[in-house]
Amino acid sequence: MTLDWSTSPNADTTQPTIYRRAGPAAGTDCPAGSDLAADGYIQVTILARDEDGGFGSDYTDTGLTAETRYCYRVTATFGQQASDAVDVTTAAEPQPVAAVAAAMLRVTPGTAVTLNGSGTGQSPITNYEWECTVNSPTGVTGIAAPTLTSGDDATPTATFTAQMLVDASGMLFMANNAPVTQIVLHCDLVVTSGGGESNPARTVVTIANVPPTVSVATAAITVAPGAEVTLTGSGTGDPAPTFAWTCPTVALTPTDATLDTPTITPTPANAATATFTAPALTAPDDATKTAAAITVTCTLTVTSGGVPVTADTVVTIAVAGDAAADEAVLPNVLRNLQRGIHNGIYQRIQQRQQQDG
Repeated sequence: MTLDWSTSPNADTTQPTIYRRAGPAAGTDCPAGSDLAADGYIQVTILARDEDGGFGSDYTDTGLTAETRYCYRVTATFGQQASDAVDVTTAAEPQPVAAVAAAMLRVTPGTAVTLNGSGTGQSPITNYEWECTVNSPTGVTGIAAPTLTSGDDATPTATFTAQMLVDASGMLFMANNAPVTQIVLHCDLVVTSGGGESNPARTVVTIANVPPTVSVATAAITVAPGAEVTLTGSGTGDPAPTFAWTCPTVALTPTDATLDTPTITPTPANAATATFTAPALTAPDDATKTAAAITVTCTLTVTSGGVPVTADTVVTIAVAGDAAADEAVLPNVLRNLQRGIHNGIYQRIQQRQQQDG
């Protein structure tokens, strides 16, 4: 609150003194008698000279209580003459303001999350209160607002552990017949001061897995029967991914109802790298039933947070020296080179025959 006044004959020689008292009962005027002390006024301050050598003609009073009535009087020359009484009622304290350190946070399941905020007000902030609610998905059993932990009401931070996206059995939560891939929380901070409660300030927290990735070292390999085959892959994910190599049972060609089909089981099954022994191309129960080559598509599955991704290595098992097997063994680039050479020789022979003819 600021008081303004004028002095006569001039402000340079008139030193103002400020007096104040609490306001009287409602409907009663501020006392304006000649005896300030008797009227309940107390001295607030005596103005010192300013940088220009004068005493100025205004004063700002601080530390007042909101919505309270006060009476002021100003004297000149150390109380020899007092001003009229000024009746002042202070305004209500403004509403405090809450603020958050981050409007958005993205975290992975199981992560420790810290919510941080602040508050400002005319009087000190006396309480900080965080509350989180589930914005999406809603109505899913097992998905709930987190339990927040904070030091005390005077602490502007709160912490919680981000919920997993899978249930106790490790299966992804389902909403509207689709897997839940993320949970969105609305976390609101409200602060309190003498001016009441603030409007909420919000941090949106998204809990989502880092999508897993998968790759294989070799997309296609060719081996002979009985050779040891190494399947190598890799993958990433958060939470830590799991690995599983699988190779389907394959049938020999031509098929025969009595012909046994090879079963391939990579070991270890739950690792990024696994091995197996290439099966023979001859049926165990009939050596006359053979295949020139078989092709097996082995699949590496990487799973993180209940989300699987896959990559394949195609394994061709062939007998060396067999025409069909040789065709399968040659890499594409060498096979194309071989065909190119054959075609070139054939064209040269045709040209020579045409010249001779």
